[in-house]
Amino acid sequence: MAKEKKKCLEIVQSSHTIALEKVKKALLKRATGYTAVDEVEEYVFTAEGDKRLAKQKKTYYEVAPDMTAIKILLDTDKESVVELTEAQLLKERERLFMLWAQLQEEKKLLHNTGVLDKRNI
Repeated sequence: MAKEKKKCLEIVQSSHTIALEKVKKALLKRATGYTAVDEVEEYVFTAEGDKRLAKQKKTYYEVAPDMTAIKILLDTDKESVVELTEAQLLKERERLFMLWAQLQEEKKLLHNTGVLDKRNI
């Protein structure tokens, strides 16, 4: 019986850890901003009664970083930020700038290929 309780406790703890990681990922995504896609599909029925795709539209738009999510992340992760050395902070700053530049290039590419245009943002 004690083994069963221990196993149940381990399952509950691991599922709590998994849920917490999912929340952290979602919070980080919201804090850093992301590109979202709206997909709309319209169907028509043929004379035989079959459903057929008539129109499909994808709209891409940028979701700006959320200040509340940033504040929550900074407040909950204060210790790890404080523990970083100046060199580590500079390295992280450089990494984030490079990531931002890469995202801007990808956005330009999407614009140039017609996948993303100003009306869809």
